[in-house]
Amino acid sequence: MKMNLLKSICSGFILSALFACSNDIPVEQVSVAMSPKTKAEESTESVVIKDGVMRFKDADALCSAFLNPEIVNAAKLNSNCTNFKTLENKYRELEKAYELMLVNKGEESSESTFDDFIENRVRSRILTDFLNEDAIMFVGDSVIKVIGDYAYSTHVDNYDQLLQLVEKDLRTNENIKVNRIIEPLISEDLQTRGATGVSYERTHVFIPTNDSKRREHVKFNPYLFVVQNAQTEIVIEMEGRAQIKQIFGIWGTTFIDEMVWAEIHLNSGSWNYNQPPVGGYPIHQGTNYFATGLKARNTGQEFCRWAQILGNTGGVSNVKASITYKVKKNAYQPSDWASEYTNNYTSITK
Repeated sequence: MKMNLLKSICSGFILSALFACSNDIPVEQVSVAMSPKTKAEESTESVVIKDGVMRFKDADALCSAFLNPEIVNAAKLNSNCTNFKTLENKYRELEKAYELMLVNKGEESSESTFDDFIENRVRSRILTDFLNEDAIMFVGDSVIKVIGDYAYSTHVDNYDQLLQLVEKDLRTNENIKVNRIIEPLISEDLQTRGATGVSYERTHVFIPTNDSKRREHVKFNPYLFVVQNAQTEIVIEMEGRAQIKQIFGIWGTTFIDEMVWAEIHLNSGSWNYNQPPVGGYPIHQGTNYFATGLKARNTGQEFCRWAQILGNTGGVSNVKASITYKVKKNAYQPSDWASEYTNNYTSITK
């Protein structure tokens, strides 16, 4: 049984900033004036939740929230609304339903089959916390809905139409614009090439614990976040996962799970840019190189992330990055040892 879930995404100008996904590493910002307002004050002014949908004042507010998720967290607290369910919450409910289905059938679970169960799953973990369960959000006078890696946007007056149409009708409707907004960075050792072009798979290394009924792994997700008529950024995510053995010895579906600590390291990388510099952000025409080193670190959390602006959309191409993920997933690993995974990634945008 397959279920269609709509995914949602962002559109607008992204702040010229670097951010680290942790309380342990401060946010880095370049040529951006610091606001004296607190996150709660920013949230009250720029992000509200109304009628079960998150509403951003404008594109800048969306981008600010994307780089600083605390703003959205404050909006959720301020709204005190009970009818707002995020797309991430919807996914977690479906994971449980999928696990129950497997147990009833007496089948083993794997992440790939769950992704098939949820057709066109949103690739960005960050965005699933901003979107409602219909993969919808408002940005200014636009309403946005995502299916797969594609964003469908229209004027707020067409909200009901956007909500009801299926993908094939969205693509042909003259009132609705469609853009690909998420492009995966392809791992060199996981690339496969077929008649339809390059595709990729995601492998998971399960880390055994001292419990025979539980095993764990970490999910890596690097991609380009592409905002039409605005900017493109590289995003690197890592998420702790776990799996528990159910009745009859069947492994259930994986679920999000805390990591003792996690780090994202950028070893090397570059991208090409063929447009004038972006405002005060120092992006040169030609080849640009990433500043290397530790980019993000956190402790006792389920999720870690890092992102950087690459330039105006349409000007960015040939992104390459060597990334090392380090993680101590559970307390049973020796204190002086952690799992480490390094890979080289390339963009599908040449």
